[in-house]
Amino acid sequence: GRGGAAAEPPSVPSTDVEPISETPPVGSTFSGDDSSDDSALWSIGAAAFDEIFKHQVVCKLVLEKFGHSQPARNIVATMLRASPKGLAAPVSVQEIFDALNADPDTAIDRQLLLQYLRMLESDSARIVTRVGGQGSSFVMDGRTELLVGTNSILDLLKERTMVSILTERYDTGEEATRGACARIYRVLRKVGFAEQNQVAELAMMPMKEARIHLYRMYKDKYVTYQEIPRGDLNPKTMIYLWRVSEGTAVVTQDIHKTLFNLRRRKAEEIAKHGLSSGEEGHLEGHEAARKHRCVLDRLDQAVVNLARMLRLFRC
Repeated sequence: GRGGAAAEPPSVPSTDVEPISETPPVGSTFSGDDSSDDSALWSIGAAAFDEIFKHQVVCKLVLEKFGHSQPARNIVATMLRASPKGLAAPVSVQEIFDALNADPDTAIDRQLLLQYLRMLESDSARIVTRVGGQGSSFVMDGRTELLVGTNSILDLLKERTMVSILTERYDTGEEATRGACARIYRVLRKVGFAEQNQVAELAMMPMKEARIHLYRMYKDKYVTYQEIPRGDLNPKTMIYLWRVSEGTAVVTQDIHKTLFNLRRRKAEEIAKHGLSSGEEGHLEGHEAARKHRCVLDRLDQAVVNLARMLRLFRC
């Protein structure tokens, strides 16, 4: 809704989770049987979940950008798996080739691998960057090393998600102004700082409209401005440079508010039909029950989408 993030936000890209090794970490004394030490303390591997999530969204973006090309996705997934946990480490072309051809399901021709690597490197999202080697062609001698641009890809996905949030949040129902705040956000992300007249010009909208949208976004803390005095401190001669607010605290707070509202709405729907919180899965039968089940399913899906979105902004 307009009081927070979108009620049913666009889902953050996800893919099938890569298989996780069941081998205990190096140095672990876990024996795998019931006779192990009862004093052992267990905890959730939050860092591992973060890495899996990052790999999922990166691989999903590759699939989207390259027409659901499985080879392109396999190449990036192989490079991510080759990096130490939690670290971004370069991988040589030869290592990528050997790892792909170690599995018959991902085997690839040398020339096709080079073609995909060039496309990944030249993509605007900077999916892959070269950190070693010389010249414009890849050489299979181990000297050319490549790195997956995880951070730049995550930044791109955050910007896409912010655009969707701002488009829905400031939607007035008028087609002419739909997406105006999102355009301003993109402009400021690209140029860094801009005066009001520059924002209007770059976002292709009238000055008055740009001013209205800037102050709406300023009120909600999505943008801010810096005052630059021009000789004195007279407000009339002051230069005001607009920019996107730093950090993600504002959007994550909005997402938390919307999550709370969705969960409260679900609780109200369940209570309205005289069910406890664990009985909503037993709805069946007549048309009213099916409609109620549909409402609950949509609320659950919205919560899942928002949770993924929140995880993205915390990366």
